[in-house]
Amino acid sequence: MEQGDAATLVREGRQDAVEDCSSCHRVTQDQKPPPPVSNPDEARSEQAPSFDLIGRRYAGRPGALTHLIRAPRHPMREQQFLTRDLKAIVSYITSLRKERW
Repeated sequence: MEQGDAATLVREGRQDAVEDCSSCHRVTQDQKPPPPVSNPDEARSEQAPSFDLIGRRYAGRPGALTHLIRAPRHPMREQQFLTRDLKAIVSYITSLRKERW
């Protein structure tokens, strides 16, 4: 993938994340943290991890991150993304691996 293509994918992923993920996750540095997510299995609410934290956790492992999004662990809901959109979101998240919000 060329550098310009990679940058475009990251921009598209950021936009997709703002639209599809920001109700639970903090997807940009300037976004206020969303409210905690209810986890009825644990009888409590918990804060979904921010995308900078996810980027650090999955640094160098985009395949593992893609798998997590396709088959999430509870309380994260199942996600239905087109392949290109999922690739863009993963590209955006992994671009944040050195960020600290």
